[in-house]
Amino acid sequence: MTDLPPPPQPPPTQVPPPAQPPRRGGLRWVLIGAGGCLVIILLLFVGFAGCLAAITGGGGGGGLTTGPSEYETAKKQAVPVGETVEAGEVAWTVNDVAQATELKSLGQRKQGNFVIVDITFINNGKDAVTLDSNSLAILDDQGRTHETDPDASLYVPMNKDLFLNQVNPGVTKQGRAIFDVAPDTKGMILRAGDTNIMTDENAYINLGI
Repeated sequence: MTDLPPPPQPPPTQVPPPAQPPRRGGLRWVLIGAGGCLVIILLLFVGFAGCLAAITGGGGGGGLTTGPSEYETAKKQAVPVGETVEAGEVAWTVNDVAQATELKSLGQRKQGNFVIVDITFINNGKDAVTLDSNSLAILDDQGRTHETDPDASLYVPMNKDLFLNQVNPGVTKQGRAIFDVAPDTKGMILRAGDTNIMTDENAYINLGI
């Protein structure tokens, strides 16, 4: 009897490898980033609250206090009309002040509420200076600042045209400045400044109106 070969054996069953647990490193960094953002937002909020408390005084009188307004300072320093004040290397004197509701010149008219200031300017420095309208302004009791009216230069006599003229050292110049102010403007004080743009020196003259 012939020996038969053994029947073929089925291939061994392959067991799949066990599933790997999900990696948690990415989630950790996401959580760390979110926490950092929350910290930054909290710091910004605390800083904003601190600034607000400083500005408002914190409601308990212990916050930062601001200095007096320029108008309050001006009232204490202002001299009356006719007296000379010095600002840096220049000096100013208000000789006369008038109010008008109409300006006239060469048949032209302009309506408004005008303050007309006649001024004497002296250059006490060693160099020539050029006057411009930024040197003068009117402060009022409401904390407003009124600059010269650029259109009013047409109504200033040529011999009193003060601005954009060069004044040599030691020279005195007579001039006029016109301001267009609101009807309710009161307590007017003229701020007369130095002509040197590198300084911030001002003097004050009480216009008496």
